[in-house]
Amino acid sequence: MLEKHLRFLRKSISEKRYRKMLRRHKRLAQYGRLNSVGILFDLESRNPGEFYPKILKLINNLGINPSRATILAYVPKHKKGDYFYEFQHFSDEDLNWFYQPKSDRMKRFVDEPFDLLVHFSEKPVLPLKFITGASKAKFKVGSTAAMTDDVYDFSIKIGAEGSIDDFIREVIHYLKNVFKS
Repeated sequence: MLEKHLRFLRKSISEKRYRKMLRRHKRLAQYGRLNSVGILFDLESRNPGEFYPKILKLINNLGINPSRATILAYVPKHKKGDYFYEFQHFSDEDLNWFYQPKSDRMKRFVDEPFDLLVHFSEKPVLPLKFITGASKAKFKVGSTAAMTDDVYDFSIKIGAEGSIDDFIREVIHYLKNVFKS
């Protein structure tokens, strides 16, 4: 019973800290060619072997050199040892008590001024919300299902039956018009 109350308290305090952190001043800018991208996602319900090629497809379709792409995945505790990952990842051990990043790898990701940050998630995941909100990326894109806050510069609504493939297709379609190669 106490553990349940502590979990509720932890999440409530974390959400309050997150909303306070979101004070980001958006600005219109002249967009040109994309040179760097940060990609953020969770592996709660995904097989990384199936998802990784989709990420590469997005990077290639946007004309970004794969060496200028940084991929960071959240791996829930119960999936930690299940796979070999071809990208950087973090788990609950890399978070403080309030679900905020504490590892140097995650702090470097947040501080990197990517031209574009793409957040793949079908539901709100608090550690990913913190990273997305704190990111120094110039342009942030994600699904409305993952965030209800005003953290993105561009939100894409994917219906209940929408898939990651649909999301990627929409991201490519719209961003090719925004960021002319």
